[in-house]
Amino acid sequence: MRALHALAVAALLTACASASDRTLDGGTTPVVATAAGAQPEEVGRIFLLHDSGGTTDRPGPFLATVTRSDVLMIEDRIDALATVTADEARAGYTTAVPTGVEVRSADIVAGVATLDLSDEFASGGGTFSMSARLAQLVFTASSGPEWVRSVVLEIEGRPVTSFSSEGLELTQPMTREMSWDLLPQILVERPAAYEAIPDMLSIAGVAAVSDNTFHAELLDADGALASDLPDITASGAGWGGYWITFTIPEFAPGTPLTLHVWDDSAGDPTPVGERFIPVTAA
Repeated sequence: MRALHALAVAALLTACASASDRTLDGGTTPVVATAAGAQPEEVGRIFLLHDSGGTTDRPGPFLATVTRSDVLMIEDRIDALATVTADEARAGYTTAVPTGVEVRSADIVAGVATLDLSDEFASGGGTFSMSARLAQLVFTASSGPEWVRSVVLEIEGRPVTSFSSEGLELTQPMTREMSWDLLPQILVERPAAYEAIPDMLSIAGVAAVSDNTFHAELLDADGALASDLPDITASGAGWGGYWITFTIPEFAPGTPLTLHVWDDSAGDPTPVGERFIPVTAA
């Protein structure tokens, strides 16, 4: 995979920010601007982990979005990171956030969220676990309607500069760019797993793929092709953002579908960076 450079980081921050803070890139990405204090979205999206989305040389787990209908605001979304539902577990989703974590407070000023968490958040060990839970925290905090671009972490009211027994040095405030190594080759932020999709389907996220283009399709419950989708092009070199909206066939409400995304591997037809994202028809 190509190396991340300064322009790639900028693309990552722009394209992977919440829908409340999208910007136009090269005239191809729709602008969806939401003022601070806007009404919550109908569903909440949180970032868990999934083994898929990598390559032989770069295996997972990586960040993955799932939908939770009962977690709209930032405190609820952060609380939800410590749990994995039965359906999510069967589909291979996991979390690095330990059980028992409580959100003591969440204050947002000028796009910076100061999150005060209970000391369970720093419990346990392992560099990957600690890095992954920080990534889950930052991406989830910036995935909602509150216009959050960065996160300051506090544990039991104390600002954190060295995190956990692993001694991870934190640059405060934390932004999404600190966790680019936990992104799959194709990050689909929208639609999230278990989201109900309309016939005007929007797919958004960031990707680092060959020729800046990857493939997508919708599969039915048996894994057969339900709708072929156009190839999706990410903007810029390295990590590039994408946001595309197109019409798909009408399906009966509640019809189970799977959004399948993948890249072409170099030199052979084997797909790489594959993800299978369960969704339903709205």
